[in-house]
Amino acid sequence: MATDETQDKGRHIASHAAIRGIAAAMVVVYHLREGALYLQPRLPHPPAMERWYLLVDVFFILSGFVITYAAAPDGKPLDRAQILRFWRARAARIYPLHLFCTALLLTIAAAGALNALRRGDALDPMWSPAGLGWVLQEAALVHSLGLPGFRFLNPVSWSLSAEMGAYLLFPALLAVAARRGGTWLLLGLSVGFYAFILIDGRTLQIAYGLAPLRCLAAFVVGLAICLDRSLWARLSGRACDVLMATGAAGFALALATNLHDVLAIPFAALAVAAAWPDRGKIAAFLARPSLQYLGEISFSLYLMHWVSLIVVTNLWMHGVSRLGLPYWAEQTGWIAAVVLLSLPAAALTHRFIERPAQHRFRQARRAGTSAGLRPAPLARGSGG
Repeated sequence: MATDETQDKGRHIASHAAIRGIAAAMVVVYHLREGALYLQPRLPHPPAMERWYLLVDVFFILSGFVITYAAAPDGKPLDRAQILRFWRARAARIYPLHLFCTALLLTIAAAGALNALRRGDALDPMWSPAGLGWVLQEAALVHSLGLPGFRFLNPVSWSLSAEMGAYLLFPALLAVAARRGGTWLLLGLSVGFYAFILIDGRTLQIAYGLAPLRCLAAFVVGLAICLDRSLWARLSGRACDVLMATGAAGFALALATNLHDVLAIPFAALAVAAAWPDRGKIAAFLARPSLQYLGEISFSLYLMHWVSLIVVTNLWMHGVSRLGLPYWAEQTGWIAAVVLLSLPAAALTHRFIERPAQHRFRQARRAGTSAGLRPAPLARGSGG
């Protein structure tokens, strides 16, 4: 497939940033459908919402595009020094906030364990030797491999674990794609994975075991779109609007009907590809500052909303639930509290965890450049 070596290098893709932010917000809503967790029945919600886990596959496609665009816009394989810098860049992007969220959730769990000891209750299995292993697996982001008996502290972190596998393989994927017919070979492997899921009667709601392959299949789709982006760059604004709308509508239709999960992937890929030129009325809408900021904090929102959910649920269980409020009032208050905590929590962690970590990494890169090393580009806003 052709690569694009024009002056598009380094351009901030506003439409992709907004799509990432919207998808992160929808994941938050997807988890809110459970209501206050300890209350039954669950909150009424559209049946289509049960399949919003497919929004994570949109993240993976976007990640494949953005990582390729930032690290290898010309499609050329990375040399050894670039590979090492790329891996360091991805670790610097992912681990600081992930470890911060893990520490917060571990602190909350420890407070619960102390309360259990005071009451004379049995401790949660997480505090057994096996539980320590679970925590270490999650901290190291290897838990999507599906090791036996694992329990999540932050359930959404499985996608980071799966994506770390794609990052480790990215240099090899790029080397294969650079060969004649290599991109088609990679796409064929992705299609093979999706065919297996379809034929085997599975869904794409996979958070461990095959999760790295789920991520890799979608990541390769994004990589392929990026390497052939010159095709999409020729589109007019009207054509971009039509194709983006078609992709979004097809994706929504797949969620709202009995179409298999796999059939939503081509529509998501179409929307991502058509969004790339940042052209047309839809792109102008997505370029609004509010949506750009949502995209900027999307990684923090994705990770921190589960922390917020756990904090609010504990407050509700030990406080609000004793007030004897009607079911609907308690649930509505819980949802409002989670949302009102998640957004500022995401903004604060983005400001004080994400950005400082990226700043320190950029300083280290500049120091390396002054020593005569050529830095690999740092993908903006990817990872989550």
